[in-house]
Amino acid sequence: MTSSINENKSVIYRPIEKHERKQALDLWYCVFGGDNPGCFERDFTFEASPEYQEGDSIGAWCDGQLVSAIHIRRIKLQSRDDGIKYLCGGMSNVATLEKYRNQGLSRHLLRLGIERMERSNEFDLSMLGTGQYKHYSVLGWEQIRVPDTVIIQWKNFDAIINGIQWYSSSEIFASDRELMLDIHANYPREYQFDRSPSTMFEHCIGWNWQLHKVIIYIHREKEPGYIVIGKPDNINEIYISEWRAPNADVEEKILKI
Repeated sequence: MTSSINENKSVIYRPIEKHERKQALDLWYCVFGGDNPGCFERDFTFEASPEYQEGDSIGAWCDGQLVSAIHIRRIKLQSRDDGIKYLCGGMSNVATLEKYRNQGLSRHLLRLGIERMERSNEFDLSMLGTGQYKHYSVLGWEQIRVPDTVIIQWKNFDAIINGIQWYSSSEIFASDRELMLDIHANYPREYQFDRSPSTMFEHCIGWNWQLHKVIIYIHREKEPGYIVIGKPDNINEIYISEWRAPNADVEEKILKI
């Protein structure tokens, strides 16, 4: 598929082939920065994207250069009400080189992504995270409200407070990997979803936790649960990023901690 970008240049839109992944990675790191090495490579790996299919990344080429690209993540969502699993098309890595912006390239790629999802008849819904709502709302995505972030004040942090031991994500995954996976899989909560298989939890969430240096407390009583606290640059604004518990009583205990 081609279209004219100006009088002298034309744009070719097509899926990004396997041998062209390096071009896509270079584009994404150029646009989004290289602070998180390895974050985009994961989108092409079985561990992080076990449902990935060739053609889920689509690009726009101008004079042989990849100048804009999008990526569709195939994410399994499990309803907390009836246990039914749904396939979600997570639209991500929407990027255009600065020189080629405001010319409709990414919007056209998004339309092609929507067409791909609809044509396959596999996807039940699509979602994305963005601060540019208008750019996506015209194509059918609707803005939803998510829970406010819970912020706590915590000065002079120590790994052991009031007899409670907190661990780094690396320590947790080294000693209690199976317990964490079991709690995460069996106790989903509102606004979260079950990542299936468990490798997606390890490589997406676990990787992100290690990157951002979170700390984790595991409630090890008869009904286990866990709570994850993020450590931002400002030590006075530590925040709760996730928790899992089998019921409200255990949830109350870990949140009070």
